[in-house]
Amino acid sequence: MEKRKKYINKKYKIINVKLKMEEETFGLHQTLDCYKCDEDALDNYEIVSEFLDTLPEKIKMNKISKPLVIRCGGVSEKDQGGISGFVMIAESHISIHTFPNRRFMTMDVYSCNKFDAERVKEIVTRFFSVGKFEENIIRRGKEFKKLATTVAERR
Repeated sequence: MEKRKKYINKKYKIINVKLKMEEETFGLHQTLDCYKCDEDALDNYEIVSEFLDTLPEKIKMNKISKPLVIRCGGVSEKDQGGISGFVMIAESHISIHTFPNRRFMTMDVYSCNKFDAERVKEIVTRFFSVGKFEENIIRRGKEFKKLATTVAERR
């Protein structure tokens, strides 16, 4: 499966490159920093809970826990509080942290299976009216196939 990924090179110009999830890669970790979001949605416990409850199925993942969602008070000028949530999926996890006063949220999806990162962004936009994304896709466990061994192989 081939995906397009944007990244910033040393001269800080955005360029496009092809991103492949190779057989040796254990999984993909998508991080999203979302700007100019709807502050009311970011501050709504029910919306954040519904987002975490429904996203796994929409991206063909298997939810293995109910979402844990907590309202957090401010701890600094930078972090003036919001809602944080987490849901475990059989493939790994999905997490979110909202900052309504800044119209900003961060989230990540980590999975040992392939998933459609563009679909994630579409769903996030539908829930939180994201104005701008900053995205990273990290290939995790690049040497997994070469270095990870099973118990049977060690005997």
